[in-house]
Amino acid sequence: MERQKREQNAIIIHFMFYLVLTLWIVIYFFSSILWQIKQIEEKKTQTQELYNNINRIEKSGLVYDEFKALTANETNNTVIKEILKNITPDFYTNNLVNTTYANYKEFLDNRVKVLNNSDNKKKVAENNDKISKILPPYSDTAIDFSENALTDYKFVNYVESIIETFNFSNENPIWISRVNLIDDYAINKAEWDSLDSNIYYIPLNLVLSGTKAWVIDFLYYIENVGNINIIDNNIQINDNYWFLSTNGIKKVLEGDKMSASYNIFEHQMVDIDKITFNEYIDTTYVTRWENKFIDFILNTQWNDRFEVNVNLMFYVKWQPTYKIVEYINQILDKHMESVGLVNTNLQKTGIDWLDRINLNKYNDTLKQLNEEIVTIRKNLWNLDKLEELYKRAIKIDELVSPIFKNLKK
Repeated sequence: MERQKREQNAIIIHFMFYLVLTLWIVIYFFSSILWQIKQIEEKKTQTQELYNNINRIEKSGLVYDEFKALTANETNNTVIKEILKNITPDFYTNNLVNTTYANYKEFLDNRVKVLNNSDNKKKVAENNDKISKILPPYSDTAIDFSENALTDYKFVNYVESIIETFNFSNENPIWISRVNLIDDYAINKAEWDSLDSNIYYIPLNLVLSGTKAWVIDFLYYIENVGNINIIDNNIQINDNYWFLSTNGIKKVLEGDKMSASYNIFEHQMVDIDKITFNEYIDTTYVTRWENKFIDFILNTQWNDRFEVNVNLMFYVKWQPTYKIVEYINQILDKHMESVGLVNTNLQKTGIDWLDRINLNKYNDTLKQLNEEIVTIRKNLWNLDKLEELYKRAIKIDELVSPIFKNLKK
């Protein structure tokens, strides 16, 4: 009996040992091996998702949110940043999402070929020219960043050409007192480095005196100027202004910039903010006419003198940021090239003593600008206070350009 009890105890002890061992193995299995299996399964899922995404991207390209996230900080090129910043979801879907049977690289190659063909370049140039005349970039200096930039001088001539076209006399001075931001179209009021993203207007008050017929034509012009239609991706501007020509020749002059009637902005958008007539139009016999009210005026009072006090709003955009940056960089590069030319010439032997004196003067002038150049480059990198940098760069250019011109002779 005693022996059987010892055997029974041994069996129980062995049983407990193997039970504990089994439990430990089970715990190890669940805590280690199964966790690793779970990780492997997650990796397989992630790999499958990655594979599916790669196939999707190879076929259709990135979706818009992926594209914006990827390109947000991928480039330091200012021009590319400006382009990327202004790409909308609709534009991206219509132009950068592949819906063809080709893969995405082939699709992009085909898009590049289409964009770079001569016919398309011509259409783009024509549309850009038209848009610049409807909503011209305004520059508060005499320097044109683009051919259609609206400067103070051009604006005065533009308004004078309108007055001349409609045979008006004007009592008020013509000048740009301020440029106002239109809040409804403000992209970001705080970021003045993105001025080109917003729409502005130049307010102008005129007291115009002319015949009633010309007043009617003038109001018709203001109501319709800048009206456009988009047909097959081409911009068509309303130009049915018969009164803007004399004997079939347009009164708009596009070459003689010294002429008072010089006007490249024949289609610029203009609105009437307020209009006041100093006297009522005589409508005593209008009920006897079956025709329109305008026809009644034109047939009965067309030559009567009439005065109109009108507040006009000339819509403009600011100079494109990338154009300003590009212009500043050109000035800084001109300074750097001038430094190189001076150093090269100073190392030459047999230079005339007068030329050497001039080269040393050039060298001193360029060295004095070094600190300012470094500051501008640093701030330009972050697009900080761009308008101020532009004005500072112009002052540098006034000193560097004569030196550069003499050295390049």
